[in-house]
Amino acid sequence: MKKPISMFLNQGGKTYLEEAANYLEARGLTINDCPIIPYYSKNMGVHDSSGTRVDVEGWAYQILDGNLEPRDNEYLLRSCNIPPDTKLYMDVKGTDKPWECPKFIQTNRLPFLHYATKRSKVVAAKSITIHEKISSATIVDKMLGISSVAISGCWGWIQKGTINKELATLVEALAPDCTVVVCFDGDLTTNQGIMEAASRFKGELLALRPDLTVLFPLVPGGKGWDDFAVVAGQQGLMEALGSQGVEIVDVLPLPWLVEHFGVSRTDEKYPKLEQTNSNYLRLLRFPRWQQ
Repeated sequence: MKKPISMFLNQGGKTYLEEAANYLEARGLTINDCPIIPYYSKNMGVHDSSGTRVDVEGWAYQILDGNLEPRDNEYLLRSCNIPPDTKLYMDVKGTDKPWECPKFIQTNRLPFLHYATKRSKVVAAKSITIHEKISSATIVDKMLGISSVAISGCWGWIQKGTINKELATLVEALAPDCTVVVCFDGDLTTNQGIMEAASRFKGELLALRPDLTVLFPLVPGGKGWDDFAVVAGQQGLMEALGSQGVEIVDVLPLPWLVEHFGVSRTDEKYPKLEQTNSNYLRLLRFPRWQQ
């Protein structure tokens, strides 16, 4: 059941709608393109580096379903009351190391799948794009008419060690021989975390659908895809999306590796790869297609 907007307002009644409008306008978007709500939370579990609890205020994207309707109580919050140089953290159950929060904080559901294009059009398309930002997916749909969805960051496709169920269902329904263009922000050539996310994501996609073509274009200039689109325009964005991109070696899905390749896992409930350089390189030398 959807909660009334009044439940999300802070005590002063500030909505941050002007901040939201400015953020979207700078990327060529409006609140009609990306539905938003004001948001305020006292109990998100966010704290600063000293451990002091921080009440988060701002605005939030509403996560859209396959019919472009807001999902019940699913939002992506952008904090507006936190100084730019302040780092925020959330405690993670089962570990002593807090997680550093990004500018956008997922609320109520993780991971999410946001549709910038109706699902019926996505599954019929010859090519689609997957983004780690809602704004990027919306720009590509609006500016180029390319079917697009968004996930929550470069690791936003994973849940309990494998691809999340809703995204897997979408991938299985894609048109035959569809081209999937994965648009991660950041440098895929130097950032090992993004490289590993891309390798594992590609492996999951091809394990579900070997007929797919999975591409990873590199965003020019080290910007986010949404910021780049504003500078490059329609033609520049199309050229960047159609570039050869970065060659990503796909890694077999983790459950297969655990069962058949002897890769150890650090947690029985939420399996993940050992974070060692030798293990990572060993996996990259053992791509799925060699089996």
